[in-house]
Amino acid sequence: MYFKSSVSSRVVVLIVLICFIATIGLMGCSKKAEEKAQASVIKVGWIAPFSGNYAWAGEYLLNGAKLAAEEINAKGGVNGVKIDIVYEDDGGDPTKSVNATIKLIEKDKVNIIMGPFNSSCTLANMKETERRQMPQITFSLSPVITKQNNQWIFRMSPSDEVTMTSILEYAVKVQGKKNIAFLTDTTDYGTGGYIVGAPYLEKNGLKPLTNEKFNIPDKDFTAQLLNIKKANPDALLLHGDEADCGLIAKQRIQLGMKDLEIIGGLPLTGTKYLETGGAEAVEGTIVATSFLASNPSPKVQDFVKNFTQKYGYAPEARCAAAYDGMYILAEALKHSQGKIDNISLRDAIRKVQNMEGVQGVFNFDEVGEGLHTVLKGIYRSGKIEFLAK
Repeated sequence: MYFKSSVSSRVVVLIVLICFIATIGLMGCSKKAEEKAQASVIKVGWIAPFSGNYAWAGEYLLNGAKLAAEEINAKGGVNGVKIDIVYEDDGGDPTKSVNATIKLIEKDKVNIIMGPFNSSCTLANMKETERRQMPQITFSLSPVITKQNNQWIFRMSPSDEVTMTSILEYAVKVQGKKNIAFLTDTTDYGTGGYIVGAPYLEKNGLKPLTNEKFNIPDKDFTAQLLNIKKANPDALLLHGDEADCGLIAKQRIQLGMKDLEIIGGLPLTGTKYLETGGAEAVEGTIVATSFLASNPSPKVQDFVKNFTQKYGYAPEARCAAAYDGMYILAEALKHSQGKIDNISLRDAIRKVQNMEGVQGVFNFDEVGEGLHTVLKGIYRSGKIEFLAK
């Protein structure tokens, strides 16, 4: 009787043990399957203004990103990892941008943040990505962004430090300009132009002739332009929203300042600058930018062709930046061997070196800057002609 009871007890224990081991095994298999599924897709959280005054920028950025993602996925992804884009609208507002960042990370479980467009938004939400140790590739151009000792932020376009130095170097050393007036908006982006530009001129024995400013809602720039006219400059550096800069170009003609040459950075390459100012007002404007559709590079022309066929209009710098951003991610996935955890992705992005994009050659440095050169272009008859590297 005792013997049978002991045997029965041992059998029960054995069965329980077998069931336990089987359950653990199934859980392990399930976990491995889940990890495999996660490793087959990388979720990219895109933040941009899809509403408000900058909705056009959000469209350009997202279209560039989608085109690149489709091309990458059509080839099987990178090391078997395909790209899935999840996007949020921040309306160009820093508070909304922070909320969008938190949602994408906490709820949507993205693996990386891309964007936003406005510098003020990046300066706000990059604190959240740093706190959560989330890699972020931004389009914003303020030089302040990469001076925060933040190891989680990267830039997919050249900063104003590069573009302002380049355009002023061209004006001063190639054209021989000596009296340059500044007119910038009061945003983080706008003030960045003067922050970089003034020291460059001082290093070359010059000083900004004026430091006029305007607010984003302003539509009448008569007072600032009259002050600039009195100073009698031989070039006017504009730095602000492209539509506002277009109005400034137009109003300068109305004030008898047609011969005053305009110089500037990436916003002056945008369609809103041309549309708002008109071909006559923007004629002769010289720009320093990361991308020109007129660049004869075969890589650039392939991109222009593919983008135009898909979306019905030629790409501009924002489209190119987002397109390059996705290929930077693809290159990083090669370095990380498909690992998509935060630290692996961050370290892999920094390893991206000598990668040719449609904006130029990317070499990421210790502060997260990837592009260190720009192109020059000039408006002729309503189009931007390729001028020089």
